This record gives sequence, structure tokens and C-alpha cells, in this order.
Amino acid sequence: MLNRLSFKAKLLLGYGLILSLMLIVTLVVFFSVRSLVNNMNWVNHTHKVLTKASAIEAAAVDMETGMRGYLLAGKEEFLEPYNGGNQRFESLIDELSKTVSDNPAQVALLKETKETIQQWKSNVTEPIIQLRREIGDGKTMNDMSEVIKQAKGKQFFDQFRAQMNTFIEREDVLLKQRQQRANSSYDLNEIRELNDWVEHTIKVIAKARSLVSAAVNMETGMRGFLLAGQDEFLAPYNDGKKEFYALIKELSNTVSDNPAQVKLLLESKNTIDNWISQVVEQQISLRRDIGDAKTMDDMADLVGQAKGKVYFDKFRGQIETFKGRETVLMEQRMGALSSTESLVINSSIFGTLLAIVIGLFIALKLTRHVVHLLGGEPTYIAKMAKTVSEG
Repeated sequence: MLNRLSFKAKLLLGYGLILSLMLIVTLVVFFSVRSLVNNMNWVNHTHKVLTKASAIEAAAVDMETGMRGYLLAGKEEFLEPYNGGNQRFESLIDELSKTVSDNPAQVALLKETKETIQQWKSNVTEPIIQLRREIGDGKTMNDMSEVIKQAKGKQFFDQFRAQMNTFIEREDVLLKQRQQRANSSYDLNEIRELNDWVEHTIKVIAKARSLVSAAVNMETGMRGFLLAGQDEFLAPYNDGKKEFYALIKELSNTVSDNPAQVKLLLESKNTIDNWISQVVEQQISLRRDIGDAKTMDDMADLVGQAKGKVYFDKFRGQIETFKGRETVLMEQRMGALSSTESLVINSSIFGTLLAIVIGLFIALKLTRHVVHLLGGEPTYIAKMAKTVSEG
């Protein structure tokens, strides 16, 4: 077949085959890189879903601790975390339902979660807040109520929340910068490095939110104990305290490359240390001294029944189920990401090697064919021509 083609056609065919192979390798690498970026986006999507789920849990815990603060002090300003948490909860649930709209099981679970909190509000928080309003300053644990009204704990917690908000905002700026660079890059090594940084930043933000949640759990448990006087209500305080100090150490190591963030975490830790020593320990000690002597009988009895705990245990279980499902999805997507990365690397290496081997083969075949057509090497032919011309 080659013998029927002109010399020019044979050369063009050979080079065309080599260039076609290089084009195929380029296309395979291009679409593999796009697939890699797509898988990265799904992994990041799952991280964001988990972060929002933790934010929903934190909003509900804010509601609980705000409600308990009001029951203790009877001042409307203590309901601010309750009202703010309620608004965030409603907004985040709706937002997250849209984010996971491609997953009916998760949407259904979020609907059940929302109903749990609505039942908690209608059956526990709203009646008990109304009861506290009716009690007013009538039947109070006078010593305890006066201490709570000083709002020392609120001052520390406002400062702590501001510090953690600053920490999260800084990380959020880094996250957006890294995501933009990853989306506009076609360099495989840079994409992989940026993806690692994006994932690192998302995990830092999630841990920071968990840190806030642990601190709020401490506050909620402490206020529950101050109301009911039963040690079992201190469980969230003790568990939250362990989690807080473990997370602050872990997070400081994670952001050790960022001195400003490490410094801010140290300041946050000092804020909570001061809150524990100057507020929590003193109020818990005072509550133990009070015992059952001076109590808001109706209020203490109602809190002691732990009706709200039933709803909150159910709520926490639902959120954990939701996060568990998303974690499974994330593991699957991380596996897909790893497979795509391997495909990109293998396509680049073996595709290029194959193109080189086939290119060399075609070049050798063409060279032999040209030499055959000419009747020998160009130098040999030139020598023969010179000999003939000289006679």
C-alpha cells in the first residue's frame, strides 16, 4: 500500500501519525485533569455539607444554652443566643436541604431533624420560658440569680465568639483564594497541591466550628446544673471541656504555619480558662451550697424532669446519622479522586512513551523506505554520481 503513495504523502502520513498520537495523549490528559477537578469539587462539596451540619448542631446548642441562661437570670438579653440560634437553625436547615437535594434520604432526615427541634420548642422551651416570665422575681434562688444577672460569663463568651469568628473568617479568605487558583490551573502538580490546601483549610474551619460547639456545650451543661442542681446535667460541661482542650491543641498544630492564627487560638484558650476560673467554678460551688434550700420550685422541678434532653438526644442522633452518611460519600469521592489522579499520571507517562516508541518505529520505517527508493545512502549516491560525471 505504501508503494502506491508519493514520497511527499509518505512523509506527511508518518508525521501525521506521530502528531495524532500526541494529540490523543493531550486529549486524554486534558479530560482526566477536568475529571480530577470535578472529583475535587465533589470532595469539597461534602466537606462543606459536613461543616453546615456541624453549624446546625451548634445553632441548636446555642438555643438550648440561651434558654437556660434566661431561666436562671430572667433577663431578656439572655435569650439572644436562643433567638439568634433559632434563626440560624431555620436558615441552615433550608440551605442544607437545597445543597443535598440530589440525595432524598438526606433531605428526609433533615426534615425529621427540623420537626424534632420544632417539637422541642413547642413542648419544652416555649412553655418553660413562659413559666419563667410568670415567676418574675417572685420565687428565685436569690443568691444564684443575682450572680447570673451580673452576666460575667456572657462577657467572656462574647469575647470568645468574636475571637473564633475572626479565626474562621481568616481561614475562609484562604479557602476562597485556593479554590480560585485550583479552578483556573491546568498544571497537575499545582492542582494536586492546591487541592491538599483546600482540603486542609476546610478541615481547619470545621475544627474551629467544633471548638465553638464544645465551648457552648460547656456553657449549656453548666447552666443546666445551675437550674436543676443534679450532677447529670454537668455531663455536657465535662465532655465539652475535654473536647475543647483536645481540639485547641490539635488545631494549633494544624495551623502552626500561620503564627497569627496560633496566637488567636492561644487568646481564645485564655478566654475560656478565665471563664472557667472566674465564673463556672464559682457558680457551680454556689449552686452546691444552695442545694435544695432556696429554689424556684416549679422551675427546678420542670428542668429536673429532663424533657428537653429526650428531644436533644434524638436531634444529636439525627445529625450524627446525617454526618455519617456524608462521611461515607466523602470516602467514596476521595477514592474516585485518587483513581482519577492515577489515571492522569499513567496517561501522561505511558501515553508519551507509547507516542515516542511508535514515532521512532515510523521514522525508521520511513527512513528505510526512502533509502530503498533512492538506492542507498545519500552520501553513497552522491559519490556514485560524481564518479559517473567524471567519466
